[in-house]
Amino acid sequence: MKQYITIVIFSICSILLISCVSIKSEIIPTYNKGGYKINSFKNDINRNPNDIYIIGRVLDVMNKRPISKAQVTFGCFKTQTLSNGEYSFKVKKSNNTNSYIKSISIGYKTIETDFLDFSSNNTINIDFFLIED
Repeated sequence: MKQYITIVIFSICSILLISCVSIKSEIIPTYNKGGYKINSFKNDINRNPNDIYIIGRVLDVMNKRPISKAQVTFGCFKTQTLSNGEYSFKVKKSNNTNSYIKSISIGYKTIETDFLDFSSNNTINIDFFLIED
């Protein structure tokens, strides 16, 4: 009976560990235990090819709840998230197509992406996962 309980506990722990690893592997980690997830889309024929569209959400990394009024910065452009954590940018493409995006919120650690290349895509979805400070 004791061996049966040990096997069941081991199985449950293994399943939990595997499920946590698969969730975390989608998020690109940063130096402060937060992260971000990127999905890029090829140029959409319905959108102006001279514009860059950046959309996404800012969420709490622990409970996946949206963070409202977080600041998202792209170059010199800034915006705030809505109550559902969503934000969006529409900016003109320039010769400098490499840049990074940063998310800041009171009570959370700041997240910065690596430099991103916008030359081949005009729509990028970036979700930020912030950890409490």
